[in-house]
Amino acid sequence: MTEVADINIRELASLAGVSIATVSRVINNPQLVQPDTREHVLEVMRRVNYAPAWTVESRMSSRSRLIAFLFSEADYYFYSDIRSGLESIAGLRGYTVLFCPIAAEQQRRSQQLRTIFEQKLDGAIWALRDFYPEDIKMIDERQVPLVLARKYDSAPTDRYNCCYINFAEASYRMTRHLLEMGHRRIGLMFENVSQQFMNSFCQGWELALKEEAAPREASLLLNAPNSMAGGYAKTMELLDAGAAGRVPRSWRASASARGPR
Repeated sequence: MTEVADINIRELASLAGVSIATVSRVINNPQLVQPDTREHVLEVMRRVNYAPAWTVESRMSSRSRLIAFLFSEADYYFYSDIRSGLESIAGLRGYTVLFCPIAAEQQRRSQQLRTIFEQKLDGAIWALRDFYPEDIKMIDERQVPLVLARKYDSAPTDRYNCCYINFAEASYRMTRHLLEMGHRRIGLMFENVSQQFMNSFCQGWELALKEEAAPREASLLLNAPNSMAGGYAKTMELLDAGAAGRVPRSWRASASARGPR
């Protein structure tokens, strides 16, 4: 039996003259690597008889080394931009990430999630726009470790690990910045598709305005489409209206033009 080389992925990357991430992609997602680079790395692996340490572990255990990344269908283009980063980090440990866009409609959403979790998964990342207790219960019953990638007011913080952007803090800081510049009537632009997101963003905005006794008017809240084109069109609409004196002097756009809701 041929002996497997006793080197790690960092040493293999050095021998091949490429990054660790490139070696990881050759092993886990070879279609993402340029053919000449892929063949070069594979040749080095054959020459030193390298095998990833996790392949032996996988053969001797029931682990699938699959992680499901669950996100709302409407946020597909946003998460496609960070896909390679997630795959590279997971690949370093021998995991594969399943990218799973999920429908907003309850029946379709629950059916999609049940189908996904019929597979054997080693973990899941929940990045949907809202927290759905009935679907979370199904995941818990399957005893799949779950990480929340957003802040959900209804989620029990003692049961799940969380990693998220604090939208309330972000909107507070941006609003404070404009107040310190001398602006008083400050608008908030966002896509009103998630109650959780809307509450988080409005919380920081309202707190900053309250501290300075600045006006908090319903007319200062503006719904904008969740796309670059949609954000651009709404901003142009505001600028045109501003020229006619019909909008606040200071508008702060949230992440509506790019970020997920």
